[in-house]
Amino acid sequence: MTRASVSWVGLWVGTLVGCSNPSGGHEPATTEDGADASVDDDGSETGRDDEGADDAAQDESDDGGDDGAGGAVWRPFSSDSPWNTRIPDDAPVLAESDELVADLATSSQWPGFTMNMREWTIPAYEANATTPLRMVQLTDVVGYGMDQPMPIPLDAEPDPAGDHHLSVYDRTTGLAWDLWNASHDGDQWVAGVGAAIELDGTGVRPPKDGNQAWQWSHGARACGFPLIAGLIRVEEIQAGRIDHALALAYPHIRSHWYTPPASTAQGTTAEALPDRGMPCGMRVQLDPTIDLDTLDLSPSALVIARALQEYGAFVADYGGAISLYADGSLEAQAYWNEGTLEPGELMGGVEPSWLRVIEPYGPIYEDQN
Repeated sequence: MTRASVSWVGLWVGTLVGCSNPSGGHEPATTEDGADASVDDDGSETGRDDEGADDAAQDESDDGGDDGAGGAVWRPFSSDSPWNTRIPDDAPVLAESDELVADLATSSQWPGFTMNMREWTIPAYEANATTPLRMVQLTDVVGYGMDQPMPIPLDAEPDPAGDHHLSVYDRTTGLAWDLWNASHDGDQWVAGVGAAIELDGTGVRPPKDGNQAWQWSHGARACGFPLIAGLIRVEEIQAGRIDHALALAYPHIRSHWYTPPASTAQGTTAEALPDRGMPCGMRVQLDPTIDLDTLDLSPSALVIARALQEYGAFVADYGGAISLYADGSLEAQAYWNEGTLEPGELMGGVEPSWLRVIEPYGPIYEDQN
């Protein structure tokens, strides 16, 4: 694999500013703080232990993840995760922000933001000690932790459309498992890609670029993100707060390139091209100068819009519409169907053209896809 990292300016003008060929063996992948993300000799999964945790994440709860900025609602990943870090008031805005946002805002035949919640989304199911364990047959990529059975609740169903995603998380064990193109016949499960991740870590996989254990960089979505990352959950809407960044998909996502917290890139398609749009991992923010209380927003829309101002959204996947993701599990859909959240919840109240693009905090990597 050829290693290539570029600055955003270099990517924008199409000029690579740094390329090299990494050498070397097959060392285990590591988390951002250098702890092994590996499997023990007995087959059990290992991650960061208490001694390896970042000092900045001492307020994490014992059950994986933390309790959010207000302490009211559990959220996955450590407090220093990019997903759980607010955008600073002085965050630098990318010089090309206006051009990129204009392209995003006109990239779909459907105007405005779409809430993916009944299909084309992420059904997330919580597991516990009584949840049956299933060995999932993976046909394309066996990601980190997927050489062992994963818990799958009896009522769990993958998304009915498109990528057929499924996410299962266990707060007690501090692990989440993700599937792409999942299906099942009774208790026999098959998927194209599967990957696990620790809920008390940063939620950032090692970049595929230069990573010898390349399969551990892969998640169950294009950009390598955990499926639960950026997902709008019922308890957050009920609490009136979302204390993390959201996940964003749109038609003109830039293929072939990615930047952390992404670990892989979107593949090239008729709409996702390597010379247009924002790559996996770019962060957008709703203009923080807008007074949301002056807009005619529903309570749910106000919660989502405020999260877009405070935490923003990371470019996570290709989508035919400009989409955000809400939990698509059967239990969540029952709650959404009470009128608490609709696919067009933000339409007419919050416009994609009100976004701005924040400068990436890491390098731009090239993926051979």
